[in-house]
Amino acid sequence: MLIQRWLKDANFEKGPALFFSDVPGAARSGVMKQVREGSAAAQYESGLGRHSQAERMQLAAWDLDAVTGQLAGQAFLFGDWPTAADAGVSAVLISCAAECFDTPLTGLVRRHGNLVDYMDRVKTRFFVTNLWPAYLAVVLGTALVAVLSVLTFPAPGGADSSPPPPIFGFVVVWPAISSIALWGVLAVTRRYTPTYWHAAGAAALGFALLFTLAADLQGGLIFACPYFICALTFLAWHLRSSIEGLGMTFALQAAVQLTLSLLVFSPAGVPALVPAARQINQISSTVFNARSPRPCYA
Repeated sequence: MLIQRWLKDANFEKGPALFFSDVPGAARSGVMKQVREGSAAAQYESGLGRHSQAERMQLAAWDLDAVTGQLAGQAFLFGDWPTAADAGVSAVLISCAAECFDTPLTGLVRRHGNLVDYMDRVKTRFFVTNLWPAYLAVVLGTALVAVLSVLTFPAPGGADSSPPPPIFGFVVVWPAISSIALWGVLAVTRRYTPTYWHAAGAAALGFALLFTLAADLQGGLIFACPYFICALTFLAWHLRSSIEGLGMTFALQAAVQLTLSLLVFSPAGVPALVPAARQINQISSTVFNARSPRPCYA
């Protein structure tokens, strides 16, 4: 697969070349040339690069036959439950079967019906396909953290007198600004952390600190959970494209904000959530409602 992706010019331009987009333009071609030459040398030294393409495809076909035999009638390689082996094998199969690259590997993989079923099974079980899990995680996680933070770190003073924010600003403008800010923060944290989990955690801590300074400790704790989930959502969807990552993160935040507005900023708001909502209300009202006082339902 590496030879097909990195050493064939047309395929390299479709995929691996994008990895070098952050390299300064004047040096980019030289860096790509050096990396590709190193990859070619490594493949030759390993022995695989000494074969012709026809020979490499024959070797791949034998490997695929072995995987097909191992699967037989099983859901995964070693039975009904996935193991670490499935994580590695399915990733390679899905990459080889990608139809955006011009390679015989695609046809070799897809001619095996049980391999196609296996890849679909892995995608259905583990790949991000919708926002419902993230939405529920944000709503339930935020509610739990909010209740715990209010009980553990009670805010001094009486009821909050901040007016609720305008619905358009709260449900559209705030998620748009927040998603773009999260995109920028993750662009930094991804560079200095070993995994996406660490990058999302670092971004969430950054936003929690920001909201702690803007409001108080309660506010920082309440915002930490949704920003962690939103960061993971962006990182998952941006593997397809940054635009999809941005769009899905916006959609998730907009759905959560709409839920909040219906639950706590309306006359029929849920009383149990009102103390937690005061922290969100305080920050959002500062942003959107500096000159337009309204009755406060929270």
